[in-house]
Parts: sequence; C-alpha cells; structure tokens
Amino acid sequence: MGVRKKYIKHRVDRRLRRLNRTLLVLIALMLLNVAYDAIVFKTPLYYMGFVLGGYLVGGIFRRTAVIQFKMETESFEFTTSAVYVLLTILLLVFRYAFGKSLLENFHVVYASDALYLFFIGIYYSKWRMVLKKIDGVIYQYADQKLEENKEDSVIT
Repeated sequence: MGVRKKYIKHRVDRRLRRLNRTLLVLIALMLLNVAYDAIVFKTPLYYMGFVLGGYLVGGIFRRTAVIQFKMETESFEFTTSAVYVLLTILLLVFRYAFGKSLLENFHVVYASDALYLFFIGIYYSKWRMVLKKIDGVIYQYADQKLEENKEDSVIT
C-alpha cells in the first residue's frame, strides 16, 4: 500500500469511507448494467455524452462539499452544505419522477441507460472531488508545517 493511501486510510472518518464505498459500488453496478445493454442491444456510442453531462453537473457538487482536517482527532471530516443536500434531492426527483419520460420525449431510445450513464458521471465526479479535496488538505497541512519549520530555522 502506498504512503498516501496508508496515511489517508487511518485518518478518514466513517462518513467519508461510507461515501467512497457507496460511490464505487453504484458506479460498478451501473457500468455492469450499461455494458450488458451495450452488448445485447448495441447501445450507440453517443450515449457517452451522458457521462460527460453528468460529470459537468457533478462539478456543482465539487463546489458545495467541504473536507476538513480536524487536528484534535487527526482525521478528515466530510461536511455538506444545504445546497449539496438540495441538489441531491433534486437529482433524485429528476431521476425517478421526470428523467425517463423527459428523455423519451427527446426520442432517446434507451432512456434508462442514458440515466445510468448520467449518474455514473455525477458519481465519478463526486468520487474524484473527495480524493482531490483530501489531497488539497494534506498539501495545505504540509505547507503549513514547512513554513513553521522555516520560521524555526530562521530564528535559531
């Protein structure tokens, strides 16, 4: 196991671990379903555009979630804002209430696959966001330590 992975593994709170596992399992299940449909029904390649669209929508989630390093517990904590929760609720309503019928109105043949691909993009974006924000916190913490060491060496 790499140094980065080992460091993060012991300092991540339960909520972040659960989010990581959930996102990876959801992505895997959706990919299996879409791959099956692609083999059996020959889903067109332009459906990959839904992944890109989901990734772009996931960018909103990247801006509304915060990962902090708590010095007291020496662990990472994942906090969300009200906007994050509201977006999640809106996406669920879109998915289950309007998504399939809206895509069928636009003559998307495999609407369920399109929705799966869209949400794969969103979940992948969220997963990448968690990793990048943890890295950002680690580098910020390392930078602070380096600055403290520079100040201590200049004083002596």
